[in-house]
Amino acid sequence: MATRYIPGLSALDERSRTKRFARMRAFGALASPHVLPIANVRIEGDRLAYDEPALSPMTFADEATPLSVARVCEVAEGVLRALVAIHAAGLVHHNVQPRAIRFIGTTPCLGDPDVGGEASSAAADIHALGVMMQEALTGRLDPPVWLVDLLARATDPDPARRPTADAMLVALRAALLDPPQGLEQRFLAELRTNPIDRATRMVYTDWLEEHGDPTRASFLRRDEVAGPDDAELRTLAPPDDAAWRAVTSRAPISQCVELAVRCPKRWDALVATAVDDVRHCTTCQQDVYFVTSVDEARRRGALRQCIAIDASLTRHATDQAYRWGGSPEIVGSVAVAPPMLRGNPPGPRRPEPPVKPGLGARIKGWFKR
Repeated sequence: MATRYIPGLSALDERSRTKRFARMRAFGALASPHVLPIANVRIEGDRLAYDEPALSPMTFADEATPLSVARVCEVAEGVLRALVAIHAAGLVHHNVQPRAIRFIGTTPCLGDPDVGGEASSAAADIHALGVMMQEALTGRLDPPVWLVDLLARATDPDPARRPTADAMLVALRAALLDPPQGLEQRFLAELRTNPIDRATRMVYTDWLEEHGDPTRASFLRRDEVAGPDDAELRTLAPPDDAAWRAVTSRAPISQCVELAVRCPKRWDALVATAVDDVRHCTTCQQDVYFVTSVDEARRRGALRQCIAIDASLTRHATDQAYRWGGSPEIVGSVAVAPPMLRGNPPGPRRPEPPVKPGLGARIKGWFKR
């Protein structure tokens, strides 16, 4: 065991000295494996003394930052378990910081309580933990949205709005066991399989809004009502997010090589394939390619392939690029491609996509506030 000392008792009145002594003994009575054990609390002259395990002087503060998300969450879980026990005993730690976190083996333990604190509450411990986690992640470019959201709530300026240690621990554990980004992948998987499922798209839209991604949420809402060449939708469609839109959008179909007109269908009405940017039209029995640049439209035109136009592109420029690539006969303002080359017939007819209850219909309302 090692002895620790808290000096300054002589400057306090008898009531304050007694209170600090009682608080330290109360910390010593805690049985949580995540609270550093305290024993033999006593007063030695001007100092409050107590014994604790003789551990390595290394603390959480000695770990180089930025830390991985997994490491920060591992330590935070241990601290939260300690705070659950501390707060349940009616105590406040008052000193949640990296140097107060020691390790027994690999188990993070919270020690060094400040038993002299008077003004703060349990919510102050949560705020201190949130700040500590944010600082440990400083420099990381990829903290998950759910963690950013959790830390924002923990550091809310209004103490009444911060989660309790119990609630924050439950939220952290739930996220680690079934991360919200895992749920997002379930939404996307459902839309890959059943693109026309509007219920899933709308529930996913609400979910994005509630998990800190308003741009994508706004895109999906606008996409529900936008016309084929919508300027507002284009502002919500950054080029670097085109792969996501290939799964989620309702892009217009253009340059149908069979119908010789602009197809009335949308991208979400086509049959999904094994590739996100290729879908099959059961009307004309052609594969349709999701294009994200005018150069790609030009290449598809040269190959006489049907295209769907990403929202980041203007309809006119994309159509022109397609025509230049395929050099088709121009009828009015509509490009009419020559017949398909012999030896490259359409593939076997595929069934129309089934409209079935999707993930959104099954969990609609889960994320409504």
